[in-house]
Amino acid sequence: MADYLRTKNELIEALQKNLELLSDYYVQCFKNGNGKYFGEVAVKLRLLVCKKKNNTAILMYLAQSYGFDEKYRINQEGEITDNGDGCTLEEYLDRKDFKVNVGGEMLPLSHREEILCYAEKEGAAHEDLKHPEILYKMKSPKFTVNGITIYQVGIENAARYVIDIGNRILNDIKRIANGVR
Repeated sequence: MADYLRTKNELIEALQKNLELLSDYYVQCFKNGNGKYFGEVAVKLRLLVCKKKNNTAILMYLAQSYGFDEKYRINQEGEITDNGDGCTLEEYLDRKDFKVNVGGEMLPLSHREEILCYAEKEGAAHEDLKHPEILYKMKSPKFTVNGITIYQVGIENAARYVIDIGNRILNDIKRIANGVR
């Protein structure tokens, strides 16, 4: 059976739906303190910003398709700007801001790797019987504040940036679709 290539309008609708779901899950998990939503947040982040094998990161794909992949940046203060200061979302996700002690070795971990680790082992689509040591270490209660590990804070920040930048890009795309520049 042949694959059907989705139209840009279908992808835009999917982006809007998934940004709305990510926003809802973010509030449940990080604002309301309901840790049951953490895997949902990780899976939505994976879908939106992590290209893997045959899966397309829908936000990144549409941002690049419309030329907005470098428009919004995260500056030194963690604010979103469109003035060219700071790093792009792609650069932020690939920054190795974390180090996890695995087998006595400090392994650097990017935001994207952290998202994939959680999404693929304990996300909404997976509950694997075995976990890699790096995930076990990241979930250690020794590094927990209010039920959230210090490593999960990285996903919280990534989610906040993806929601903000994603909605800005979505609004820009809708303006173009409506003939407004």
